[in-house]
Amino acid sequence: MRVAVLGGGPGGLYFASLWKARHPRDWVQLFEQNPADATWGFGVVFSERALEFLREDDPDTVDLISPQMEAWHDITLVHRGERIVIDGIGFSAIGRLELLQLLQGQARAAGVVCSFERPIREIDELAGFDLVVAADGVHSLVRRSFEADLGFSLSYLTNKFIWSGTARSFDTLTQTFVETGAGTFNAHHYRYAPTMSTFLVECDRSTWLRAGFDKMPEEETARTRGRSGTRQGARSRSARRADCAHEVRDNTPPRCREACGSLSAVRPVVRALRRAHAARAARAGHELHYPLATD
Repeated sequence: MRVAVLGGGPGGLYFASLWKARHPRDWVQLFEQNPADATWGFGVVFSERALEFLREDDPDTVDLISPQMEAWHDITLVHRGERIVIDGIGFSAIGRLELLQLLQGQARAAGVVCSFERPIREIDELAGFDLVVAADGVHSLVRRSFEADLGFSLSYLTNKFIWSGTARSFDTLTQTFVETGAGTFNAHHYRYAPTMSTFLVECDRSTWLRAGFDKMPEEETARTRGRSGTRQGARSRSARRADCAHEVRDNTPPRCREACGSLSAVRPVVRALRRAHAARAARAGHELHYPLATD
């Protein structure tokens, strides 16, 4: 069988490796329009449970990526200046470029033919393949070509966000909520390397408009973010190298999340999570201690 995989992200690479390992006689070719060392994004997060599931079925891949991962056992909410730590929720993260490079090596070792900088513009280019796997993202050629057959639909949400990296290290995966004159922002940040962290800033559309971001070029947006809690790094660099794009100035970086609704809902959720974790720990014969009160 001849198998074509469109898209050289983690999903496409991992599928190609698994298929080739299980069907060594098949021809498996992966097509990616970008260079092998290109990526857009910084860190990739795995929950502790997700890694457990992966280890049960594929321990070799877990052993491959784990040495490059940062791990922690708490998550943190920062709400109105108060840090609320929730323990017993394990996560690990790895740089997206490092993950891609490891998966590329794994795919090549399995015998996958990896064709980078090779865009596929028409489905007819794949006429010689028996199976085509669409792993080519939101603008998927395969999905667009078979919209009616697949029942494909597309909808747009209104939130705005910027995905950056920072040379500041954070102890845990953290959600930081900050209220400003323009509205509420929320930062989602976590380390994926000893000296690097992913740093996302999000807000709803009305906040984005009130802040004037719709009229700003990229450099002015960075300066404005600097005045409200982050500052621009020495230079903005391409995510292709997974370098720092912006650097955090204090412990309350901004981001907004419409999906969270009223921020007053955060505290009851934290209490409920803590009660659930305490009950689970009690059943296992353990005792949990929280460093900050939630009332």
